[in-house]
Amino acid sequence: MSNLSILTDDILQQSLLPASALSKLRQDERYEKLARIRALLDRQNLDALWLTRWSNIAWLTSAVSSLDDKPRFLCQSGVLITRDATYLLVDKWHDNHPLTPLGVYLAAETHFYNGQEPGAFKNLVGRLADSAAVGSDGGRGEFKPIHHELARLHLELTAIEQYEYRALCRDGTSLLQSVAHGIMPGQSEQEIAAEIASRCYHSGIQPTRLLVSADSGIRRYRHPLPGDTPVSKFVILVLEGVRTGLPVTLTRMVAVDRLPVYLEQKYRTAAYLSVLCAHYMRPGGTIAEGIKTGKAAFHAQVPPRKWHVFFKSDILTCRSCDIGARTSGDQPIDINQVLVWATGVSGIRSEDTYLILPDCNELLTHTDNWPVIEIHLNDQTYYHPDILRL
Repeated sequence: MSNLSILTDDILQQSLLPASALSKLRQDERYEKLARIRALLDRQNLDALWLTRWSNIAWLTSAVSSLDDKPRFLCQSGVLITRDATYLLVDKWHDNHPLTPLGVYLAAETHFYNGQEPGAFKNLVGRLADSAAVGSDGGRGEFKPIHHELARLHLELTAIEQYEYRALCRDGTSLLQSVAHGIMPGQSEQEIAAEIASRCYHSGIQPTRLLVSADSGIRRYRHPLPGDTPVSKFVILVLEGVRTGLPVTLTRMVAVDRLPVYLEQKYRTAAYLSVLCAHYMRPGGTIAEGIKTGKAAFHAQVPPRKWHVFFKSDILTCRSCDIGARTSGDQPIDINQVLVWATGVSGIRSEDTYLILPDCNELLTHTDNWPVIEIHLNDQTYYHPDILRL
């Protein structure tokens, strides 16, 4: 197995997954992803696929090291997948090419060629694929580009990716809420942000968006950067982070003093809208349909006020996949996808990460040491994170 997968295996083993089960999951994951690609070849009437984007290769091989220091394209080197075989093609001028160790994980047949020799690459692909019908993720102009279709294969999580996601969300939620429990009146936004960032890096999580807004900041700015403003009455914490290529998003609100009634009402309204999302964002529909239905139910049941209601939803993607689903998109919702939705009412926001399962939407950013709001909707009970009152 590639040394790029060590961090993932450590995380899985911390979840007490037996080594034999881990090995079986790894093998099943490889077969499943290759099967998805070959089904895509059938739909596209292709006989082979040339992969040269790091994001796609990282997804296929579970190479979980950060992709930030990698080129977007590998140009002359990559993975060639036919209907019955997998090949690793490496330009021999790069003896220490980072792809080489992954050939063992893929059970791929490795071929070295001279990238400086005209026609060498084309001849090798033609011999291995035995066809001119070759697709590509964008690295070669002579092949049919199917990068966006390929990227959609990333959206459905494998069994191992679901283990990783639960571990990531557990750790990210625990560290943010642990910092929240220690917030003191007079503490600055920058001090709180520094503590969250430190704990993120200690847990192997790279914070990609970290917002700390004391009192009125988040009501004046959508993305307020942490400053020297001290906490007086309340603070809102927003964390987006990435570990092993998987992203997590959550928002929490902390009160260090008694809150005005209208702020409590705004938060509960945002929480109710979030629960409507959890109720209506189900397999078989689309992001846009879920939003439309949720908004209609919201406006039918919540008395109109002069509040600005904000809503955004995304299907989170795996291994730095270059595709997203926004509220205006028609991206279908399916099982084993991860969704994040953010709801807000005049700056007071709610944001969490969910896994779409066949019978329910599982709240991944949840721990037992945080207060919840119990919301009843259509004979179902939902438990949504509440404001932490210190």
